[in-house]
Amino acid sequence: MKKRTILIYFVLTMFTVFALFPAYWMFITSLRPLSELLNPVPWVFSPTLKYYEQVFTGYYQIDLFGIQVMNSVIISLATAFFSILVSSFAGYSLARIRFPYSSWVSKMVFFTYLMPPSLLSVAFFEQMHNYGLVNTYASIVIAMVVFTSPYCIWIYKEYVKSIPIEIEEAAIIDGAGRLKTFLTVIFPLSAPVIVALSTYAFLYAWNEYLYVLILTSDSRMFTAPLAIAGLLQSDEIPWGLVSAMSILFSIPPVIFYYLVQKYMIRGLVAGAVKA
Repeated sequence: MKKRTILIYFVLTMFTVFALFPAYWMFITSLRPLSELLNPVPWVFSPTLKYYEQVFTGYYQIDLFGIQVMNSVIISLATAFFSILVSSFAGYSLARIRFPYSSWVSKMVFFTYLMPPSLLSVAFFEQMHNYGLVNTYASIVIAMVVFTSPYCIWIYKEYVKSIPIEIEEAAIIDGAGRLKTFLTVIFPLSAPVIVALSTYAFLYAWNEYLYVLILTSDSRMFTAPLAIAGLLQSDEIPWGLVSAMSILFSIPPVIFYYLVQKYMIRGLVAGAVKA
């Protein structure tokens, strides 16, 4: 039994090292001088903060990086807010209110989640262009909410089903209507899944590349992923600078996820509970 335990820990350690090695390599690349980037040794290097200084001083045509990171923050927060707003009401309706074809609507919501976002990119751009929303936060946020809401609705619906209906019946007996019951009873009880789904929506929008590329042409409207990718289009790619920008870009979601990880686990597991 002891040998089996050792083997399991060894295999898990190898998987962990394999999974974290790209992050480690990106980190040490951001600290290597240019001379060492051409002939790197994984465990030997002379650290320098040159590339991080270039990020903060606007060197190498990245003077807009701060604005682009702020764009990512605004779009991600807005996506999280509106995704929860939509999914909470829709998920509760599908879980508790019986209306014609409600089961069919529920299945179509999940089918929408399975649809590749790239499939709708051309049609979505045409719609946003017709409405005059290209190069605006609104177009990107709408796109993100469209693609995050189906998953959020499905998970929230299953979570509401796991809440005993007697709690709602007691509120209704006390004179609360359907809306008041949802806002004062169900929504507060849904705190774990709300945090989990907000995090999911935030990270989805934080890492989005395709729809930002399609819906924006002004560099002041770019998000950080698009800005970083822009450095890869030159003949001489500044790998150290790209790595430094990527490290800085990854810090906020890592901190955010660390703070809410226990709610993430509770919320996502709750989505698998059937009433």
